[in-house]
Amino acid sequence: MVAAYLWCVKKETAIDQAVQCLRSGGTALLPTDSLWSICCDPKNAEALKKITQLKTALHKNDFTLLVPNERLMYQCVREVPDIAWDMIEITSSPLSLILESNAYLPKEIHCEDKKVIVRFIKEGSMHHILHQMNRPLLSMPALTPEAQERYQGALRHLRMMHMDALERQTAPEARASPGGVSEDLDTAVHPTPV
Repeated sequence: MVAAYLWCVKKETAIDQAVQCLRSGGTALLPTDSLWSICCDPKNAEALKKITQLKTALHKNDFTLLVPNERLMYQCVREVPDIAWDMIEITSSPLSLILESNAYLPKEIHCEDKKVIVRFIKEGSMHHILHQMNRPLLSMPALTPEAQERYQGALRHLRMMHMDALERQTAPEARASPGGVSEDLDTAVHPTPV
């Protein structure tokens, strides 16, 4: 069973509940920086079994290990090239790297040639979860590749609608009709920024 934690409750409460679920060997549906992902503690054999079964049923995407800091990065990989640290240092965005796995990770996590995908996350809700867990998390997209594309397309559409609504709000004189009456924005739908 996958526990889903939506951020409609107090953020700290949702993070605490997600961490409790993950620490107890559960899998959790969590919003990452790009999509909803199914996450678990990769060192928990039962949780790893659950997420591996889900991955087999949904798609063939590789697993990704999520880490918030250097210490946890080295729990996942043998070595991190200097250029990778330079990239991590200059960006505030999450960064994915494919590196050689350390000897302690289960083989189910490897993509090929004993390599793993590690995503370094510096901020946001997922960073807070990782910080509280104090260990890497294993994640996989919660959607099939086809559904991911539809989801990303819907997000792009919502962003465009939101930007259009903001543009209309900031230029009321440009909205005036020839008779001098402005359009009524109060009746327009304003999507929540994504």
